[in-house]
Amino acid sequence: MILGSLNVFGAVGLIVNNKTYVPVRGVFEELGFNVTYDKENATAIIIDSNFTIKIPKDKTYFFVNSNSINPDSPQKIINGNMYLPLRAIADSIGADISWNSETKIAHVSYKGKDSYISTKTTIPVKSTTSSSSIIDNTTTHPFYFFNGIELGENLDTRDGSEVRQKNRARTNLVTVPYNCTITSTEYSVRVFYYNADGSFKKCEASKNKDLYKGDNVRLVFIPSDGNEITDATTIYNDVKITENTCIWYALGDSITQGFYSYTDGDGTETGSSIKVTSDCWANKVAEINNYKLINYGVGGSGFVHNGTVLDKLNAKAHVDTIDFSNADLVTIAFGVNDWKYNMALGSMEDDVATGESLYANMRYVIEKILGDNPSCKIVVITPINCSKWGNENTNYGLGVKFPNNGTLEDIFNAEVEVCKYYGVEYIDMTHSSFINNKNITEILPDGVHPSLEAHKIMGEEIAKKIQYIVK
Repeated sequence: MILGSLNVFGAVGLIVNNKTYVPVRGVFEELGFNVTYDKENATAIIIDSNFTIKIPKDKTYFFVNSNSINPDSPQKIINGNMYLPLRAIADSIGADISWNSETKIAHVSYKGKDSYISTKTTIPVKSTTSSSSIIDNTTTHPFYFFNGIELGENLDTRDGSEVRQKNRARTNLVTVPYNCTITSTEYSVRVFYYNADGSFKKCEASKNKDLYKGDNVRLVFIPSDGNEITDATTIYNDVKITENTCIWYALGDSITQGFYSYTDGDGTETGSSIKVTSDCWANKVAEINNYKLINYGVGGSGFVHNGTVLDKLNAKAHVDTIDFSNADLVTIAFGVNDWKYNMALGSMEDDVATGESLYANMRYVIEKILGDNPSCKIVVITPINCSKWGNENTNYGLGVKFPNNGTLEDIFNAEVEVCKYYGVEYIDMTHSSFINNKNITEILPDGVHPSLEAHKIMGEEIAKKIQYIVK
């Protein structure tokens, strides 16, 4: 069971770190929604006449009518049931909520229907992470508290109390970005968030920000004996994370931006068959390879063709707005829009500054990146095939010719020629990928954009291929 159940109170809630969590099915069914669970995509689907809500399992976000919602506190799977914060559920559908502090029962009202949630059970969240991991040079650190920390010998203390603090039986550790302010309901003390019950906690007020290479971090050691926190009882240690986290700039078109395609219930394409997902291939690569991703994907854009969303620039104009000096890795994934919109292919002889062909603009993009950052790694990702043009006999788009630029195969050959000229590595997603001429129509429901599942597979494949290039 994944969605939770009902009892005589309606839904049974849990108090987790002073927040009320309720089972998804228990509340939504009482409010008149139809609730199902899509096992294949591990997603709860909740529908009524006004809302379609999709909650992917083990994600920090969910979707309401295709809008991505990121609650302050993520979902929890407790005893096999999916729970969401009560406030997140109410806000997502515009429901009214009230709380009876004596009975510990929450009341949710929506369109004349009511759900009463008993919240008499408190679940402490305990650490499964060693106390030392936060100060090792690991790649990313969310904000965590730890009990029983033994302070190191090299701390810079402001009050000379290092020895006294080190020998205390119970000491908590908080990691926060330098100079940020995080508060709690119990205390508001400059740079840290604190609860006096001594339990392991993830810092809700931090919005779960990850820390990366170069971030200035303050480790805050505070007493957890319930006494009032003052400067005299606080030890600070300012550090800088030095682990070699790869900062990745992803340039590309709608597929990089996160567009996916789908079919409606009867298997036919709809008039609006593409949407944007945060589960795109680029985010999957960042997750697998532990990269810090800055996604510069722009739908409709190519080396020459202007984008149709966001800044509506082509790659040449777009890179002029970007400073690549901090990038460790830049991927370039254009080509299909230049091809399908019949933009000029050109040749290596075209003037880089004024040529306005695929050859010229691709060279301009590479030279701009290297001009900003000569040591950054550039990887070109060649375009996936398209089933919207041609058929199996033409190998779909690879054999379909447009007057100004030839076939998609010609686009591929041009990109490879430019890569070889600059000594830039490339990943061949045109011929050597999970997409082939037998599965392409299923992989690309609209003939151009991968499905949600295909985005995941594509991300896993590219992540492995990049690992061989970026050591």
